[in-house]
Amino acid sequence: MLQASEVVCPDKWEAFANISLPGNKIAERINELAENLYSQLQDKEMDLAAFSTAIDESTDVNDASQLAVFIDG
Repeated sequence: MLQASEVVCPDKWEAFANISLPGNKIAERINELAENLYSQLQDKEMDLAAFSTAIDESTDVNDASQLAVFIDG
């Protein structure tokens, strides 16, 4: 997140660096994102004859979690 903020809004990097989130708060946010994506997919699936999804969670070389979601319809 800090690396992204450094590129997107370097003037706010220090504010992002001072944010401390416990692991359970991060997990809670991830669940909220998943629920939101699921809801959006349900809304859009009405228009699709068929669709497939691929979800991958992995870590990069720094052991930072990465999430990729692909939806094809």
